Amino acid sequence: MIILGITNDYTAGACLVKNNTIVACVSEERFSRIKQDRKWPVNSINYVLKSQNLKLKNVDQIVYGYSQGFKAEKDLLFYFDRIVHETKNNPAGLEIFKNRIEQEIVRDGIKRKEFINFIKKNKIEHKSSYLRHHECHGYSVYCLSEYKNALIVTVDGRGDFEAITISQIRNGKTKILYRSSSNDSLGYFYSRITKLLNFTPHRHEGKVTGLAARGNPMKLINVMRKMIYYKSGKIFAVNGEYYKPFFTDGNNKKTWSKKALKFFKGHSKANIAAAAQKHLEDLLTKIIKYYMKKTDEKNLCLSGGVFANVLANQKIRELKEVKNLFTLPHVGDEGLSIGAAVGYNWLKNKKKTKFKNLYFGPKFKLKKKYLEKKYKIKIKKIHNITDFMFNCLKQNKVIGFLNDRMEFGPRALCNRSIIYHANDISINDKLNKRLKRYEFMPFAPVTAIELAKRCYKGWKRSHSLSEFMTVTYSCTDEMKKNSPATIHVDNTSRPQVLRRENNKIIHSLLIKWYKETGGLSLINTSFNAHEEPIVCSPEDAIKSFKKNTVDILIVNGYQVIK
Repeated sequence: MIILGITNDYTAGACLVKNNTIVACVSEERFSRIKQDRKWPVNSINYVLKSQNLKLKNVDQIVYGYSQGFKAEKDLLFYFDRIVHETKNNPAGLEIFKNRIEQEIVRDGIKRKEFINFIKKNKIEHKSSYLRHHECHGYSVYCLSEYKNALIVTVDGRGDFEAITISQIRNGKTKILYRSSSNDSLGYFYSRITKLLNFTPHRHEGKVTGLAARGNPMKLINVMRKMIYYKSGKIFAVNGEYYKPFFTDGNNKKTWSKKALKFFKGHSKANIAAAAQKHLEDLLTKIIKYYMKKTDEKNLCLSGGVFANVLANQKIRELKEVKNLFTLPHVGDEGLSIGAAVGYNWLKNKKKTKFKNLYFGPKFKLKKKYLEKKYKIKIKKIHNITDFMFNCLKQNKVIGFLNDRMEFGPRALCNRSIIYHANDISINDKLNKRLKRYEFMPFAPVTAIELAKRCYKGWKRSHSLSEFMTVTYSCTDEMKKNSPATIHVDNTSRPQVLRRENNKIIHSLLIKWYKETGGLSLINTSFNAHEEPIVCSPEDAIKSFKKNTVDILIVNGYQVIK
């Protein structure tokens, strides 16, 4: 069976599942070069089909995974109960609640119409269907996990009038345990703090996470608790001066009233970030503990944009109730295309979807003569790539590395990465300036799986999520001394633990680096400048190289020389 999954907002893209295996998946931004491109993903659809020599007529099912829309039988009673609660407890917030629903109906209707026009134009209405937003989030991790039974938690800004869902799959049957309205959103809570700190909501939340480690959370924790709280297995937001379920407040593009801003006056950005981070961690761990205990489940799957917060993921992983935890980098809405395709496959066939790694994107033939002439460069074959890269690192050269198929999701996993050694703390400032980035967190380490236990406290080979940079670990003393450029101020790191079968070139480099220098890890950061998507093609990499983002460029086993 061939299934095409599509999403078209907050990073549009497409995924193709063939015979229970993901064969191609990509986000539109990688082709358009527009960060988080939301346009209808025509390039992504064309790529995933072309990768298998298929046309739309060959696809058995096309599944839309962004917005199914309001369904009375599923949503009416649920929303009625929540509105009654608001009327009793916070009647002044009803207008905000209403505005949230109105905006969601209008916005999603526009995006859903793009899908309707697509299936009508191609005369494929008869083999098209919809899945709910949070269903897609949940299936995007559950169907790729090894678990037969699991608790599935999805948390984001909003989607299909929900912001949180908690469900359990046991023996092939799904039971929904909890849903929050899109008004009661941990995603909007954290994004409002992002805006307060003069970062861009829905894009720079990671900067808040990095800044949080530098502050005292207790200075403002009580303010955070006034915005949104946990009670008896549920999350409730308090609409008012401090909290609204929006990135911005209407046409003025502001999020905070003058009255609210006065309260934060005199408090450092680090303390604000720290309080928000702690409150998010507290709410997530409380609600997850509640349902883990209630269901006696030991396997946990996490998805939705809030779980891009790697520090929160660490706190969840460390809960005694959680025996096994799984999540992937594409937890945000870019992952909805995967969720649509694998979710339909699960519902139709009750089969999990196979995958070995996340290298689902395009690969390119190196058009040597064309590129040399167009960009006035030289391209030279590298005969021993491990030795070549090792010598470059020994000479303190920053390497841009493009090889084979591109990774899917927001994390570069060593096929579209910048590689450097991890013993120079100053590289964080130096390289960020070259890339025009403004970051608080050090770069992430890539570590061979054979060395990971020496680096990360509590790490186990069963921690598959550590292979995808989705969780932080507290670092061992040996790691802190050995690879200081990858250590956060709270002594954690967000590693990519690498198996040889997933990336032979970089794994060989890591082993040689360790044997020759004793280095336990190397730096791996995404190959892109600030506010640009990760490079996709050799031309993207060459353009970046010519802007001096890296010292050495390697493309498919060739060195590019200016």
